[in-house]
Amino acid sequence: MANPSVSKITLTGSIASGTFNVTRPVEFDLAGNNIGGTLNFAYNQVGTSKITSASPATVATVNVNTPNGSFVQGSNVTITTLNLINVASATYTNNGTITNAVITDTDARFLNEGAVSTLTVNSNGFVTLGGSSALSNVVVTKASSVNVAAGTNITTLEVNGDTTVNNAGTIADVTGSAAVTVIGNGEVKKSTNTNVTVPTNGPANVIVNELTGLTSAEGVYSASFHWGSSNGIGTKLVEKPDRYSYFNDGTFFEITVKNADGANLVFNDVFQDFALVSDAGNRDSLKGTSSGRQFEDWNGTNVVGETNFATKLKTGDSNAVFYGVRQTGKTTATGMTRTTGFKANTARKVDVEMTPLAELAPGEYTVTFQAKQQTGVTSSKNLDNVKMIYTFTK
Repeated sequence: MANPSVSKITLTGSIASGTFNVTRPVEFDLAGNNIGGTLNFAYNQVGTSKITSASPATVATVNVNTPNGSFVQGSNVTITTLNLINVASATYTNNGTITNAVITDTDARFLNEGAVSTLTVNSNGFVTLGGSSALSNVVVTKASSVNVAAGTNITTLEVNGDTTVNNAGTIADVTGSAAVTVIGNGEVKKSTNTNVTVPTNGPANVIVNELTGLTSAEGVYSASFHWGSSNGIGTKLVEKPDRYSYFNDGTFFEITVKNADGANLVFNDVFQDFALVSDAGNRDSLKGTSSGRQFEDWNGTNVVGETNFATKLKTGDSNAVFYGVRQTGKTTATGMTRTTGFKANTARKVDVEMTPLAELAPGEYTVTFQAKQQTGVTSSKNLDNVKMIYTFTK
């Protein structure tokens, strides 16, 4: 290292231990040899340092403190512990394997083109994660912002320190317990962190258009309508458990049935079956059972302070059925509430099939599909004049 004209150092044998200080941009060619100690890159010069090898080789610890320099890790190089203290905005690029990477840099840009077992972000600044290879486990202990670049995939993002995630990529699951705000146009497929919030994008125009009026055949009342949005609803904290996307500020239906006197009736006192079939083939047959969320929705049993299965968007003893809501767990602490989202100018066709009880008392009955928007884990608001109303006479 004493000769500044040397730009590449090739090892001729393995090194068992010790700390080796690198004070300028240089390439370390391990040539298949291992370093059991520490490579400490610390300098202010502009340039790119590299660790390469034509065959597999391992370095125990690499410290990178090069505020004006970039870094490239070769495809055959394994680093057991990487401490990314400071690196130029041109980035750290990993083409090899890292067991544990720790980022404390306040403006780091880490591109993963190889494999990283665990990447920990412990920074007061803004850290960007990118690359074409998925990051399997990212742990945030602190960061002003974690920016997930377009095309980046993160399997698990564990947030244990308050942060904002500016997501342009795909995150399979947001875990952890700290408060995290998700912004950007990326996708979060699942969130098991109950402290995730997503700022809304302003009012959405939810549309409900009748396709066919109510008809009767063999004791079943049928109708169809379109449900969608002209300008989009649901921001990008999205879960895709099956055919549809569910958001934390999407839309849903609160469905009620009333008699001619306007009394709100319990669904399984009126219907033998109440089925909704979507254009993707999903059939929700709302028959009710002696327990479970749907039964408690329409029986108005949400009176135990979030200790039962009734949807968290339910208010009082409304005797309503809820459609477009996905929910897990019994309590706010363990359960998440997600509602249906639509891209701009998209809609879902919904077929309604209502089968009244054979012993239902004669009279007029009105079923109202009231469109609503979720505003929190346990709150929502009516979307005025966005509804479908069906009336039948028994």
